[in-house]
Amino acid sequence: PFAGYWEGLDIADRLRLGLLSPTAAEIEQKSRQALHLALENFLEREGWLTGDSPRLAPLLQACLRFLSASPAPVVLVNLEDLWLEREPQNVPGTREERLNWQRKARYRFEAFRGMAAVCDSLREVNESRRRPAQTMTDSRFPHDQRRDVMSTPKGGQKKTAKPSAAAKPHASRTRQVSFEWPETGAFIVSVAGDFNNWDPQAHPLRRGKDGIWRVAVSLKPGRYEYKFVVDGEWRPDPFNPDMEPDSHGGSNSVREVK
Repeated sequence: PFAGYWEGLDIADRLRLGLLSPTAAEIEQKSRQALHLALENFLEREGWLTGDSPRLAPLLQACLRFLSASPAPVVLVNLEDLWLEREPQNVPGTREERLNWQRKARYRFEAFRGMAAVCDSLREVNESRRRPAQTMTDSRFPHDQRRDVMSTPKGGQKKTAKPSAAAKPHASRTRQVSFEWPETGAFIVSVAGDFNNWDPQAHPLRRGKDGIWRVAVSLKPGRYEYKFVVDGEWRPDPFNPDMEPDSHGGSNSVREVK
């Protein structure tokens, strides 16, 4: 997947499996770093990407902007890339080492059909591809022919799918606890804590029409530490002043459920 490739996880995996020698892995890492720089420079130079040291999700969206606005006859979008999946479905050259094409998608259809990172991206790619194709000059788009295909539509967010019904509490003492993230410019947001074994995939948030990301989690009374994972970055709750030091020199947010 895009995220795993960008972070070089495939190189480390093939090295661990004995498919690459340490020397070959080092060469591939240097080549990958050169590719990173070339792609970022191209997207910034052509106006598809802005800002210093772009995060992974905006970089992926910039690639989708470029491809969607291009006159290419076909544009393929890997569904798992949209939620920044890092685990591959297949590792070429392996057979006994692992079973390829066996891993199930991280999210079920009922879950990802309501994820903004998936629905918004696919809808906007589709809308862009339906527009008249633009011509390219010297392998690049003229500045006045670029289309801002990934911007938020005027009048607010379009409704893409009905949310799935909230799960009923397993016990009468559980409470529906709401977690909110205010950053409207984020692409993928989840909450992870000791209530879900710090799994950043367990509770994805959904962006509302007001731009606020929200999720309701069923929790029993108790004290919980947690953080938000925003486009791959672990961040404390900006709405909650209660903190505890974590083991990495930062802080976890603390929520008391009564």
